[in-house]
This record gives sequence, structure tokens and C-alpha cells, in this order.
Amino acid sequence: MTQTPGHHRDRDVRVPGDNPSVRPDRASTPTLSPTNAPSRTTVPLPKTHEAEIVDVWSRTAPRYRRRAVVFLVINIVLFFGLGCFTYSLRTGDPHPLIRPVVSLLSGELAPARYPYWALWRACFNPFAEHQVTLTDFLMFPISVEQVPAHIIIVGLLMASLVTIPILVAMLYRLPVAIIFLVVVGFVAIFPWLAMALLIGCVIATVRPFHFSFRYATFLLALAPVIIYFFTATRNVSPTVVAMVAPGERMKLFVPWILAVVASGIGGGVVLAIAHVINYRPGGIAPWLAVLFVVPVVLFYTEVGPDELAYRLLEHDYGPNSGRVFVDMDTRELVERAAELEWVADTDKDKREIKAIIQNKMLMLQLALPTELFRQQREVVDQCRRFAERYPESRYYWNCLYLRGRALDMRIDMELLRREALLQFYSDFPSDASRATWKEILGEAPDSPFASVAGLKLAQLEAREGKLRLAQDILERVVKAFSSGIPETPTTSTASGIRRLFAPKPAASSLNVDPQAVAEEAAQLLALIRDNQYGQFKDVVYPDNNPISLLLQCDPRHAKYPENLRHIDQWFPGSKLHDNLIVYQTLTEHDVKTRRDKLVEITDRYRDGDAAPQAMYELGVLELNQNRKNEGVQALKHVLEWYPESPWVPSARRKLMAIDAAPNVE
Repeated sequence: MTQTPGHHRDRDVRVPGDNPSVRPDRASTPTLSPTNAPSRTTVPLPKTHEAEIVDVWSRTAPRYRRRAVVFLVINIVLFFGLGCFTYSLRTGDPHPLIRPVVSLLSGELAPARYPYWALWRACFNPFAEHQVTLTDFLMFPISVEQVPAHIIIVGLLMASLVTIPILVAMLYRLPVAIIFLVVVGFVAIFPWLAMALLIGCVIATVRPFHFSFRYATFLLALAPVIIYFFTATRNVSPTVVAMVAPGERMKLFVPWILAVVASGIGGGVVLAIAHVINYRPGGIAPWLAVLFVVPVVLFYTEVGPDELAYRLLEHDYGPNSGRVFVDMDTRELVERAAELEWVADTDKDKREIKAIIQNKMLMLQLALPTELFRQQREVVDQCRRFAERYPESRYYWNCLYLRGRALDMRIDMELLRREALLQFYSDFPSDASRATWKEILGEAPDSPFASVAGLKLAQLEAREGKLRLAQDILERVVKAFSSGIPETPTTSTASGIRRLFAPKPAASSLNVDPQAVAEEAAQLLALIRDNQYGQFKDVVYPDNNPISLLLQCDPRHAKYPENLRHIDQWFPGSKLHDNLIVYQTLTEHDVKTRRDKLVEITDRYRDGDAAPQAMYELGVLELNQNRKNEGVQALKHVLEWYPESPWVPSARRKLMAIDAAPNVE
């Protein structure tokens, strides 16, 4: 039997309010004919109330919830990586809190450079003597003065750390944002910033601040962060201020201004996109990921990991290191050790305590050469690792210089015995550093380090009697560096913003003055030229000559004055006689005796090649004794009486320094 359209409607039509599970008896159901059947549009259907969409959790469908959870987990992982990246920029260690796990999975892992909790407490302790401010982040390890591009990276990095937790609070709700705040406080080690962000997240989620224009809520939530930036950049330590030139101190504030501006722009973009896509989670997460990725990509493309690695290397093993080759007064150290021994046995009298101090000092003197060797090997190993890891780095030659400097390092044992002062010096080259200096001079002749390498090699060659070779090397150094660092096209072709943010020369932080080194090379060159001919030959050792023997003598050795007298005796009538007298005079500890002898030399050997040096040393002595007029007069005599002498540039440099500091008396 064929069904009519009427029969179809009889089965499908439902009366509003009827229970669909109860079907009435078909006999009691009135039959509707096509002519009197009501249309579908006339049947009142119940209206479903749809909840307002305000964040990603407003959509209750399972597929939206699953997508929100997946993208939230991705965001958390990325933000944790951003926190680790921030921590590595501060310490060089990319493994905060997970170091034991990394050590277990990858085998041996070097101990942390800076203890994690010590750094965290230093950043959080409001009563510490030295407050760790945001400015410290700009100066160490990577200094914005040396690498101006780091200003942008720090600004965008801080913008990401600030923007993302507030956006997560607005789009994923406050409990989820707590996870991100923990990363800021305990992974990136910005506990005060995390507290400011917590206040901002609360402002972004509580009802009184729910504006219809959600971007206004976001801007209001940034207010605690702006206050934090203002307070955390004040009270900068004098050490940090001294590291930055007065004209460049504005660089210390630009990153935080950039962070606020970038936060406002980034937050506005993400909220606008979230509104357009009606807060679907799949469209929000990629834009949050962009905030994570941008500072990291900029760091690896514009600065590079070798910059961070070298700055940490220089901090640990450079000229201003507090880890190796540290000068100190050992008396306090020895007396503290003796005091501990006395506390353990209070029956000892004063004479026994004095004997203990002398014994401790002797033990220290015996142990120092071994400790020096250990520190030298540590520096050499670290420089080798850097060179192997970053062979194309612009700091490759810096590492070679630090390696050569470490190999030349010695201890002034005479000063230690006489005054208990531990002092290191590296101006008397060792044969162990010869290969390093040769590599620098041969492969990087235009580097400022080539001036040091040339001078050290010339000294080593002259000691062996190779005076002609030493002269050639010294002439090369004088010619190349007498006018300063040679011109290089490193940044000359750059223009605009790239030139503005170009890093400073790689050697600028090591305080190598190639012009001053060239002056010293010129003085050694003049010593060799003026005194190498007409000497008596040593019958027993034909290769010996007074110049080579002089350069073999370490000026800080206890027997240096005696060795000078022996050279003068072995070569009677030598042209080097007046120079040897000057060097002997400089070893006098009594100031008056030294002054009188220098005056005598300038009168007695007026026409000798040692007279300009004696006059220069006399001027320096007078200045050091606060006799400004006498010192200036002696230095001017060098300029007037010996205008062709290699000591003229050094005297002129001293006079310029005096003019720059008129208060020196």
C-alpha cells in the first residue's frame, strides 16, 4: 500500500510540550488532510540559549576541548624552552632545574657555573647588599655596549615573558596562567617580574576590569609590569655604571621601553585575531608561538651562541677574571689559616703562632707554582674547546690571545716573599707560548693581538741570539701599529640600522692597545739597533751577546740586579753599559736613591741612547710621588732634548693624560 504525504506527516509531527517517548494511540490521533494541515513555519519551536564565547574554554564540544588542551601543552613546552633560553643568557647554562635529568640521560655534565638557588636568592632577596637589577642582565654575560643588537633581543624577550602569561590568563583563564608565571619566576629567574605579572593576570581576569574592549583590559594588566620595569632599573651599581660610557647609558633603558611597546603591539595582535576567529584555540596558539620564537631566532641570527660562550670565557679567564691569576694579599689568608690551627689548640703561645704563620707562608710559596700550572692548563683547555666548537667565530683570535697570555703568566715570587703580595704578570714571554704567538702573527696580521704577538716573538728570538730576525719582526709591528689599529672594512659598507647595531671590534673588551705595544716595540728595536755592533765576543759561548743575555733576565727575579752586573762585567766597554745602569737603577726600592741615580745618568750619559729612557723614568717617578711640576718638566725634556727617541711617544702620552686630569698634583 502506497503512503500518501499525509501519512508521512502523521508520523513526524510533534506537538510542542509532548513527551516524545510516549506515543498516543493512533485511533485517537486526528487525521490531517493536506488542505487543513498547518505549515511548518507556524509550529513554535523552542529556542536554544547559546553561551557567550569569551575564551577557548567557552566551546564545550569535545573536539574544541581536545584542541585547546593540545595547543595549551604546546604553548607550555615552548614557554618552558623560552625560560631556559632566558636562563642561559644569564648564566650560560641551558639546563635550569633539569640538570640532574640531563646529566642522567647524556652522561657526565659539567657542574653549573652559577648555583641555581644562589642566583635565585640573589635576584629575590630585597635585603641583599648588592641588588640584582634588570641592568645586570644587560651587562652580563653579553653587554649591550659591546653588542648593541642585544638590546632588541632583550626587549623582545622580555616582551614575550610579559605578554604571554597575561594573554593566557585572558584566553585560557587564570589557573592556567599560573603555570607560565612559575616558568618566569623559577626557570627564567625573574621572581619579582613573576609577582608583577601575577597582579596583572588577576587584573585581566577579575570582573570589574572586564571591559567590552578587551585590549583596554590587557593594557591595564600591563601597569604592574611597567611599575616593575621602572623600579628594577633604578639604583644601578657603580660597577655597572663604570662599565658604560656616559654617552651610551641610554642603552640601559631602551630594552625596557621596547619591551613595553612590543608587549602592547603583540597583545593587541593576538587579541584581534582571537576576536576574529571567535576564540577558536587552533588560531590563537600559532601567534603565541611567534612571540616565543622571534627573540630566539634573532639571537641565533644576529648575535650567535659563540658570543655568549666567549663572553663567559672572557669573564672567567680574561684580564679581569676573579677565577684565575687573581692578585691578592696573602697575609690575611695565611693568618686566617693559622688562627684556625690556634683555635684547635689554644695552648700555643705567640711564638708558636708566629712560627705557624711562617710555616703556612712557606707552604703557600711551595704550592703556588703547582696552582699556577693548574690554572694555566684550565685556561688553555677552555680556549681549545671554544676554538674547536666555533672555528669561524670572530672571537677565535681572542681565545688564542688568552691562551698565549695564560702560558706566559708568572708569579712575582720576590714580591711575595718581601711583602706577602701575590701578583701575576705576563710581560716576560715563555717559550711555551711561541706557537700561539706565531699563529696569531701569521694568520691575523691586522688583528690588534698581532702587535702583542710580534713583540713577544721578537723577545723570544732575541733571547736566542737571532737579533736580525727580531729586528724584522719589530719593524713589522712598528710599521703596522704605530698609528693605531689598521683600517678594516668590517662595518664601513654597513649603513642605516645595521651599522647602528653593529657590534664593537672583537678585541675591544680585552684592553689591548696596539699603539702602546708598538711604542714598546720601537723602544726594543732601538735598543737592539744602537747596541748590537762593536761588542766583544764571548769566547766560550760565541752565540752569546749582551743584548740576548739582557733579554733572558726576568726583571722580577730576585737575582735580576746581580745578573745585570754580571753582564756588564762579561762585556767590558759594551755599548749596552749605560742601558744596564738604567735597568739596575730601576730595581732600587728606595725612592730617593732611585731618583738621584736617574739624575746622575741623565747628566753623565747625556749623549747615550739610554738617556731618553732615564729621563722618561725620572718623570714617571716624580709623577708617582705627586711631584707634578718636576714630572712634567722631565717629560718635556724628553720631547725637547731627544725628539727622535722612541721614548717621545710614551712621554707625549703621559703629558696628554696629565692634561686630561688637571687635578693631579
